[in-house]
Amino acid sequence: MTWSDFEQAVALERDTLLRAMPIIPPTSSGVRRAVLDPADGSVRAFVTAGDVMGATPDGCVALLRIRPLLFGAAWKIADLFLEEAVTLAGETPDQRRGFSIERKRALARAQVGTPAFLPADIWKATALTYDGTALLRNSLVHQLVYVDSSDSLVGHDSNGGKLRPLTADEQEAFVHLALRLVEAAHQQQIDPRTDGDLRAQLARLKGIHKESLAGAVKLVPVPELTVVLDLGPDGSSYLLDVPDVRSRSPFKGDQYCDLVLQFRDRPGLILQPHLGVVASAFVVGAAGSGLAASAEA
Repeated sequence: MTWSDFEQAVALERDTLLRAMPIIPPTSSGVRRAVLDPADGSVRAFVTAGDVMGATPDGCVALLRIRPLLFGAAWKIADLFLEEAVTLAGETPDQRRGFSIERKRALARAQVGTPAFLPADIWKATALTYDGTALLRNSLVHQLVYVDSSDSLVGHDSNGGKLRPLTADEQEAFVHLALRLVEAAHQQQIDPRTDGDLRAQLARLKGIHKESLAGAVKLVPVPELTVVLDLGPDGSSYLLDVPDVRSRSPFKGDQYCDLVLQFRDRPGLILQPHLGVVASAFVVGAAGSGLAASAEA
């Protein structure tokens, strides 16, 4: 497997988690968004009210009480992330069908396979969180869990003993941790914004991994700019003129802006690089089954 294989394997879970529990949730004042279409020179900016009839993602999650299902989807992401990391580190499966959970837990406790794009302390806390939630995940799979009055997820071990409850806040932090791991694997690096948020999510999970991480940064809602791209004359790539996007963005006064790339000839397909870290030109190759992005000076 490769990190690209990992991304494809968790695509459905990632999409579900992003819709249900976005990393930076909308606020009651709304979410600022804009669409820039270079083809016609237009920029359409708008604000969506995040709390119309209580229909924020958080509100829907609370109403439907689906945090346990989201935790299960996030755990699958963490499981496959760790499996890819230890495989690339040269570890071999202990079973014909692959790595057993117990083998992966042992490797996690030993912090084997630190990805090159993750700081060692973040990997250690992530691996220990994986290990520390494995029994609860097993309990969830075998329907031996319940949600108490505080929305904590309570499970049982194989002997029927009660496991440490996972609070609602910890369930949400675990979801956001999983989403950040997918993002890091895609970009093969983490910028200061992602680094700070990973530390913030792991700080919420300290009761599980017991590690102390400095540098946590609580993120605030940021605007989202969608750019529509057309296939270039060569028929094999799309070119994004980042300076032009920055100059025409209605969010120039904001420290961060989430960039969403849409492809006119590929409905439903998007890329989400960070506008703050891409170079002056961004080439997106259309060859093959997927899209490969590279920066050009």
